[in-house]
Amino acid sequence: MASALTKRGATVTHHGTNASHAPSIADADITVEWTVASKRHRLLVEVAKRSDESEFTSIVEHLNRAIAVAPGMTTNVLYSGLSTSVRMARFLRNENQQRERDGRAGRIVFLPLNRLQTHLSHWAAAPAKAYPLTGLTSAVARWPEFATDLAAAQVFQEEVFPDWTEEEQELDLARLRELAVRQERLRRDIVGLENKLRERGVTGQRAHKFLIYLFFVALYEDKRGIESRATLSGFADYRTKMSPADRADKEFKDWTVHHLIKKDIVFDPDIVTSGMFDRYERLELPDEFIVSTVLPIFERYPLSAGGIDFIGAVFEALARRAEKDNRIGQFFTPETAVISTVRLVSPRPSDVVLDPACGTGRFLIHAMDAMLANAVATATETKEEVEQKVRRERLLGTDIDPWVATIAKMNMYLHGDGKSNVRPANGLALSAYDVFAPRTPARAHEAIDVALTNPPLGDVNFREVAAELARSGSLGKVKAAPGSEAYESEIAAKANRWTKERLRVVPHTCVEQTRADTLSKRVTDWRDKLLLAMKTRDERKERHARRHLDAAEAGLAEVKGAIAAGKLTYVTAGNNAKGGALFLSAILDYLKPIRDAGAPEEWKGGIVGIVVDEAVLNTSAYGDARSFIRDNYFIKAVVSLPRNAFEFLARTTAKTSILLLIKKPDPAIVQREPVFFAKAHTIGYTSTGVDDRNDFPAINEAFNIWRQAAPSSYAGGVVSPARLAKATAKVPLCDGLVSLYQLSDESPTERLDFAYNRMKELVATMGERILLSSVIEPVTRIPNTELVDEEALVHSYAWVRSTDGRVRPKGIQDLQYDTKDLREIKSGDILVSGIDAVRGAIGVVEDDCDGLIVSKEFFTFRVRESSEGKVDAQYVARLLRSEKMRAILEGAITGVSNRTRLESPAQLIALPIPPLPSIKVQQSLAEQVRAAFRAQDEAAKVFAAIDKSLSA
Repeated sequence: MASALTKRGATVTHHGTNASHAPSIADADITVEWTVASKRHRLLVEVAKRSDESEFTSIVEHLNRAIAVAPGMTTNVLYSGLSTSVRMARFLRNENQQRERDGRAGRIVFLPLNRLQTHLSHWAAAPAKAYPLTGLTSAVARWPEFATDLAAAQVFQEEVFPDWTEEEQELDLARLRELAVRQERLRRDIVGLENKLRERGVTGQRAHKFLIYLFFVALYEDKRGIESRATLSGFADYRTKMSPADRADKEFKDWTVHHLIKKDIVFDPDIVTSGMFDRYERLELPDEFIVSTVLPIFERYPLSAGGIDFIGAVFEALARRAEKDNRIGQFFTPETAVISTVRLVSPRPSDVVLDPACGTGRFLIHAMDAMLANAVATATETKEEVEQKVRRERLLGTDIDPWVATIAKMNMYLHGDGKSNVRPANGLALSAYDVFAPRTPARAHEAIDVALTNPPLGDVNFREVAAELARSGSLGKVKAAPGSEAYESEIAAKANRWTKERLRVVPHTCVEQTRADTLSKRVTDWRDKLLLAMKTRDERKERHARRHLDAAEAGLAEVKGAIAAGKLTYVTAGNNAKGGALFLSAILDYLKPIRDAGAPEEWKGGIVGIVVDEAVLNTSAYGDARSFIRDNYFIKAVVSLPRNAFEFLARTTAKTSILLLIKKPDPAIVQREPVFFAKAHTIGYTSTGVDDRNDFPAINEAFNIWRQAAPSSYAGGVVSPARLAKATAKVPLCDGLVSLYQLSDESPTERLDFAYNRMKELVATMGERILLSSVIEPVTRIPNTELVDEEALVHSYAWVRSTDGRVRPKGIQDLQYDTKDLREIKSGDILVSGIDAVRGAIGVVEDDCDGLIVSKEFFTFRVRESSEGKVDAQYVARLLRSEKMRAILEGAITGVSNRTRLESPAQLIALPIPPLPSIKVQQSLAEQVRAAFRAQDEAAKVFAAIDKSLSA
């Protein structure tokens, strides 16, 4: 410490010796004193190896004594032990909070010994002018952030050593690992608590609510500061101080948590305003259960530490266990995906931000953090006033489930939102009625700067949504009597009109135009029949044709008159659509036409960051939806998420992407900037848990560079091709994670997913190419029915591994397939899994699998007769398994579940491939593959022999 700080003008005094601690009469083990701008500073350094809670009292005494002796100095304490327990960190924070409330000087921070030593060594090795002592003062000022040892180390690194990137990266990685461990332990604790509640007969939704209330109380108490009543000591103290009348009251006797909520917490002004406890149900849990089972869990966690959404974790852990409903993916957006989406959007402190399908409120929480981090004073408001408006006015959320909306309110409140403008409402209809009253504006119509959301990933019945709005009176008064035919007709008309106006992404047909087309055809048909009857002089048929022609012409004239007068009726095509598509249509109505008047043309409007099912981006069924998106939005970014993004948290393998879109001021404007496409292979989660690999930071950094470079593409308000080329050249491609693609003006329904555009890029760079169909062809062999026992349905199957592309026997299995759905394979076939082809399940059938059976999910190919002697099947199989060809294959086909499916052999053989090398080169590679397979077999024999010897 002396080596590090003395050369920077500090005086370092050790009050002990090399062999012993400082005496009890000393202010501290070490004191550090320095002067900045005539202001004297002193840091008391307390070092300990024993149980840290036992140090707390002496630390406070030393601080108070030092301040009393030298009140003119700014005096603080740095405590350093082997580690800082959750309990000790809470003691120190409570002390700091109390001192701040009382207006007393002095704060206590901590840093573990190993980090302190590392930081001092780095400081000592740096030149005297580097890392001034003001960093110490800045670090202490951030005392509310000292929740864990890692959080403390990060604060010191950021304030004292801001350019020490190696330490920053190490701490970030360590924090991720610490969070992963803590989250998994929390999940187990939550499930364990639910089991304990079950034992007491508290199950289902009631147990869910009890756990949410319990965790809210713990977090509320931690947020309140001073001694938490959700700790063992604080709870005992609160129970002791209850009035005799309350202790005797049957409602509260032995139910202290219920007393705490009903007699205290519900009267918090912000809680009253938000209405989050309007539906509170009595928490009937006895004190013995709280003390023995609940509070010990709360004391294990640094509740004030960032990184864990405790309320969301409770909701998700229980919903995962129960597999609650098909909206599960909406609630369980991975934290890293939420953070990345917010960073892509970059909400400003002046923005009004909406999540119309908010779940537990994570997008709003992270948006608030980003807005507060950038809050500064304006010409009319102080920084504090700006922050207040962010918290109380500029964060809006809705969820269709009232209980989930209540959870979101709790979560928002706990994270610093003092108003919680979260409402139970259908996020598709926020401009239909005064959802946000008494707030002004109370409707979302063109009132939102930023929308952030992960709507339901599955299908939503938009007809039911519209009909419910009509029945509620939100679409205007219904004149007919309920239950009558006229009533249902009026409801249908209002619902259809609303979907036409607000859900324009849904295809609608005009009833009058459809009838006009039908009548026009009828007029033509009857006119032809009339002419034929007149020609043949068949008076009876002539009268018949003339009567029908007159009726058709009269009907056509009537409907054309209705069309000319604008009396049109629209009906939707179908009942269901993907939630992402519907919400994009509704959000278009919510966004402001202009968010930033000074920005380039394609960046002016309201902005949306949304997670969508990739079916919206790549399937033919949603071609009209893509046309709607391109007509109404500038597409700024498409970030493809891995297939397992939602698997661990939500148990769904839906393939998704994050879209960043900006509202167009005029649908006629054609987008001239390219789209930023990216693919995140890793996002901090795998199908089995938390992972420290995460591509989002690199993708976000690349997009920020593009966002800053894009304005330089304009000349006179128009994108200049030359300037655009310079701007795009600045964007890092992150080893293939990122690309910039120009959309085709000629294909408004063209696919918008990363895989498709990556395929186009790879094919364009391939140079000379041939079609795969020129070297191989599909073959289909139905097993000989005379040799197959159709009733037994037992066959010897084969399969192809995706890990190495080897075709292996699967053994005799009883699978429920008709014989017509089975395929026989022969040696030399190329076997392709329709389900797992993009994962590498492509291989050549060897002799040991000749004659085996595969299901219809596999496709078989042979080298064309005309190419025999010039093409090696094994070479072709390995070529198709290459990373580049698998990327091309993925872009050529569609799919949104856990696997992208090859639907037919024709899809595969339509792929372009580079010209094949000589047959000698092909055979050389093929022999290397076969040699590798033989080595696999030999290794398997060795392992089997070892296992056998150990079992003898």
